[in-house]
Amino acid sequence: MFSDESFPPVGFSSQASLDKSQSTANVQTEEIHCQESKNQVFESKDVEIQTVCQDKTSPQVDYQKLAAFLKRVTPSVLDELDEIYGSTAFDGYDVASSGEPSTSVKLLTKFHTLNEADAEAKISCVTWSAGGGSLALSYSTVCHDTWCNHTSSIRIFNFTKEDQFPSTPNRSLEVNSCVTALSYHPVEPSILAAGLFNAGRDGYLLVHKLTANFTNVDLYKRFKISKEHNPSEKTRPRSASGKKERAVEPGLCITAFNFSTIDQTTFVLGTLCGGLYRCNIDQGTPVEGIVYSSRDTTDPVVDEFERHQGSITSIILSKTCDTFVTSGTDKEIRIYRLSQFNSLHVIGVEDTVTGLSWVMGNSNIFTAYGAGQIITFYNLENEKNLPKMLLKTNGRETNCLQFNTKRELVAIGVSDGDLEIWRIPQNMVY
Repeated sequence: MFSDESFPPVGFSSQASLDKSQSTANVQTEEIHCQESKNQVFESKDVEIQTVCQDKTSPQVDYQKLAAFLKRVTPSVLDELDEIYGSTAFDGYDVASSGEPSTSVKLLTKFHTLNEADAEAKISCVTWSAGGGSLALSYSTVCHDTWCNHTSSIRIFNFTKEDQFPSTPNRSLEVNSCVTALSYHPVEPSILAAGLFNAGRDGYLLVHKLTANFTNVDLYKRFKISKEHNPSEKTRPRSASGKKERAVEPGLCITAFNFSTIDQTTFVLGTLCGGLYRCNIDQGTPVEGIVYSSRDTTDPVVDEFERHQGSITSIILSKTCDTFVTSGTDKEIRIYRLSQFNSLHVIGVEDTVTGLSWVMGNSNIFTAYGAGQIITFYNLENEKNLPKMLLKTNGRETNCLQFNTKRELVAIGVSDGDLEIWRIPQNMVY
């Protein structure tokens, strides 16, 4: 069926082409759109809570005890409300503020308080009422040769409803002598006590009690310092017959005193010749030969401190410890302790200090004023002055000064009858 057969080779030419075919095509890509969406992941937890059902019972109230309690506390609550009435503790407080403390001392007002006829007078004392809304000031003639025959006045200024301090007094009281001391009652705002120039340098210290709702004044104690003798007594002539020497009367002029707030029976007083004594109102010893009506004169001295070389001008006792501060005409400020004879520290000053005062808001800071324009602040703890708290008045000298315990204010009576009201932020004294 099959047989072998040979055929000659057959050739054929290549059909491959070196030219490649090309063509153009358009490709379109769709635009990609992105979109954001907020997703919040919630976290949930399961806890087991057990509720105990209790039967509600009506409270048992003893109305008699409640009435007795309210009757007991109501007077004190009303007194505290009266005490803070008119307080401006939050005046100027801004909730949206940065919280940075204000350190600016600002003179709010200054005005002249004397008439042309009172050219020789000065503001002798200033005092704020217990509520801080009233300021009383008094006057005294600059110099007295003998007995005081001047007619003086006490003027009272009240803050307005707009909390502005007026330049004209709301009331004026006339007195028949120059006023040397003036003070509002520490609790009762309607009581104002004034000490007059006449009959006040005899060396006696009289303690009175207010009775019958502060309407009556009764003599309680009569003191005189036996050790302090008036040097002028030695130069007085002999008796009329010339046979007896005149008895030297004890009791030199008392120039300053201050009671302790920690122990209200203790007080410190100073005399014209620099004597400084710790006294107790209940531990006086009789002074021989001096009888005043039915009340004996006693010497209240318990201890004596290191003396000043000049007259004592001011004494202030600390409200928190047994320390007190004194000033004198020897141009010294001294710091003492009630239990120690020698002074703890002596501060020399350029001008005579006539007054000392504790600064509101800090029981360790006190201020000294007097001759000169500068009012200096001192720290009781380190006995150093505070240079950043210097206050310079517009008068030649400072006659009197008192801080307002309810407002960030201080009233200053300067020379020529001018009154200055300054604002001192409490955060400055820390």
